[in-house]
Amino acid sequence: MKPWIGVTAHIDKGESQDIYPNHPLLYIERHYIEALQSHNMQPILLPPILDRNEIKRYLGKLDGLLLSGGGVLPLKEPSSTLPGLKGTGGERYNNELTLLQEALPLKIPILGVCRGEQMINDVCGGTLKNINGLIEHHQEKQNIPGDIPTHEIKLETSSQLGNILGNKTVQVNSFHRQCIDRLGDGLKVSALSVEDNIIEAIEGEQHPWLIGLQFHPERLWKNDSIWSNLFNNMYEATKLYSHNKK
Repeated sequence: MKPWIGVTAHIDKGESQDIYPNHPLLYIERHYIEALQSHNMQPILLPPILDRNEIKRYLGKLDGLLLSGGGVLPLKEPSSTLPGLKGTGGERYNNELTLLQEALPLKIPILGVCRGEQMINDVCGGTLKNINGLIEHHQEKQNIPGDIPTHEIKLETSSQLGNILGNKTVQVNSFHRQCIDRLGDGLKVSALSVEDNIIEAIEGEQHPWLIGLQFHPERLWKNDSIWSNLFNNMYEATKLYSHNKK
């Protein structure tokens, strides 16, 4: 049996500022789905759920979680007040907040990508800040495709992520306007941007498989097999979780 991985999605109400006015949507980029399927995992798109009992029932059937990116609004000026994750979509924020609050104590394997990393940090009591780095961290502004890396990160060699990837430095892509400021409780930094020391990856100190990435490995693995190491390791973690929960 392939492990079942719950995947969070962006939620909009079909309002005038949404991508398809008058048509409420639940959507996600297909790269996440393809990455999981290509590494022997079965993705399940999670609907918005706020009822804790319903979330517990979903989690009881899942072997892992992928918290996807997206949904974070651009800031017009570097000094603008951050809208916060909740300010970029209250329904999605509340859904992911409740989901993580219930999932973290279960020790279910969790991968957070971009916004997903920031949600993990938020639920653990951390904060965000505007990026004021030495390089551009949103490559769409430069019309660079997402499967092309744009900068280098340095891995903590003793970290779980460092052990999975087996490298001291790796090249990554970048699609974010905010980054972690204060690290949440029970988390540790596993990678920093070489150029400006922005936090690029985090992981749980006491959690068996809790990894947050500020970049998008689901866009990189086809051209760089090192990112298949990550998804293959996630597969092994979810298989173990599935076996142990029976």
